[in-house]
Formats: sequence, structure tokens, C-alpha cells
Amino acid sequence: MNHVELLIDVATRATLQPLSGKLYTHFNTKIVFLTFVSLFELGSLLCGVASSSAVLIAGRVVAGLGASGIVNGAMTILAGAVPMEKSPSMFLAP
Repeated sequence: MNHVELLIDVATRATLQPLSGKLYTHFNTKIVFLTFVSLFELGSLLCGVASSSAVLIAGRVVAGLGASGIVNGAMTILAGAVPMEKSPSMFLAP
């Protein structure tokens, strides 16, 4: 992965993090999570069929937006599935 691809990945994930948190707060978690998974898959499809660098970059941007929502959703789902007394131990590094 070169520097441009890394910058695109980090920038798109960081851009949508606050918005995806709000989406998980106001809408059904399952629907929002599946929407972000679909967005990530669409970005992966765009990367797979890219015939130029511009299409590849656009695909990486779309996949990065989906990935940011998936990461936020995974933490939201995990936090809701774990009992409160075990919650601190679930987010600690081993």
C-alpha cells in the first residue's frame, strides 16, 4: 500500500466516524450496519472493475466510508451485547 492509498483510507474513515455514530444513535443498528457493509462491498466492487486510477481511487473512497461505519457499528453492537459488569474487560487489549 503506497502513501496515497493509505491517506485515502485514513481520511475517508476519519471523515465519516462522527456521522456514523449519529446514524447508529438515531436509526436501527442492524439496518445501519448492513447499509455500511453494502457500501463497503460496493466500493470493493468498484475497485475490482476499475479501468483507470480515478475509478480505483473512487472505489477506495467508497470502501473507506463503508469501513468507518463497520468499525463504529461493531463497537456499538458489542457494547450492546455485553453485560455492563463485563463491559470494561471486553475493550481492553490482551
